[in-house]
Amino acid sequence: MNSIKHWYEHADSHDSYEDRFIALWISFNGYCTMLSSGSQESRMMEWVKRNHGFKNAYHEMLDASPEFRRCLEELKSLCPVIDMRPGLGYKSKTITDIRNFDQTLDVIYKIRCNLFHGSKDLTSERDKRLAMLGYDVLRRIYHP
Repeated sequence: MNSIKHWYEHADSHDSYEDRFIALWISFNGYCTMLSSGSQESRMMEWVKRNHGFKNAYHEMLDASPEFRRCLEELKSLCPVIDMRPGLGYKSKTITDIRNFDQTLDVIYKIRCNLFHGSKDLTSERDKRLAMLGYDVLRRIYHP
């Protein structure tokens, strides 16, 4: 649990949102893997989608925070997010309804995949915005 909290706190110490997102994802991934006992990331992600704590936090924030809704609307406007990992057929994820937690989580996960596997263009303003919005959304619903 110490490394999970370390990465969570470390996320805010970075200047770039790409680095913030990666540090926050490391914490989120470790936390959810620990609680879900998921040895594969796909199983962990399914657990997160079924976990009412994350969904409830998401919907509470959606109802209470105009800023959170603005982040989600902007994230939706930047969709689709295409999976840029080689050999996966460039499948995309999109948000059609900001109230749909599963769609939002899928888009954030796709941002993660592209960052971790080196397929996000860190000079692209769109890709920088995606990392920033992914970080902002995840930071508001996840607290270890």
